[in-house]
Amino acid sequence: AAAGDFKARALLPSLSEDERKRMLTALAFVKSPEAVGHMIELANAKDFPMKDLAQWWLMNRKGNLWKSYGVDEAMKARGLYDPDKVTITAVEMPPAVAGAAAMPATAELMKLTGDKAKGQAAVAVCYTCHKVGEAGMDFGPDLTTFGRQQPLEVLLDAIAHPSADISHGYEGSKIVTTDGTVVTGMVLSNGDPLIVKCMGGVMQTIPKGRVKSVEPLGRSLMYDSANLGLTPQVVADIAAFLKSL
Repeated sequence: AAAGDFKARALLPSLSEDERKRMLTALAFVKSPEAVGHMIELANAKDFPMKDLAQWWLMNRKGNLWKSYGVDEAMKARGLYDPDKVTITAVEMPPAVAGAAAMPATAELMKLTGDKAKGQAAVAVCYTCHKVGEAGMDFGPDLTTFGRQQPLEVLLDAIAHPSADISHGYEGSKIVTTDGTVVTGMVLSNGDPLIVKCMGGVMQTIPKGRVKSVEPLGRSLMYDSANLGLTPQVVADIAAFLKSL
């Protein structure tokens, strides 16, 4: 009986993002065919803001808690997932900018005075992958929380040298498919299909039979400063703004 209530509450327009996530998580732990049906409805609901998360739970649960409830067949019937019709989009890290100057050491960046007003404008470059307040995408760490919790030195280092210390849970992988397509992102599930969260928060499902290899990326999924057009002063400005939140 609770499964229907979880779905109904998840659909409330007044719910916060965190509360909506909690409702989907609660639904995903109900072992019943009704829970599967409700999750499929959410994954198919027009304008539902967490359709991708609902589909992720279906993919995650179909091989364990919901194994006996025909999730694959139900998803195929509703047009949510058909392994024979999956289109895989290449997502590769851009090459380093030729001739770009190396970003100074963090100790040197600490000597700069950041302008938080300029940083508020410059932080828009982060929206593709990060949440800053209500703006941005849920891919990398939430910069509002990160800015409040971390000292200025850590903020500067994270922006200027993203591969120096990768946050736990945000490690990148490089997936190569059998036809040579390269996809970089965070592997959320190693089951069948492989579920990958790519730049911009885009989710991709890759049937296991089409996966040739999966390897650690060996660097941050965040673009280098030169790729983002960041100068040392802009890095200082963005850090100053994040510290003011």
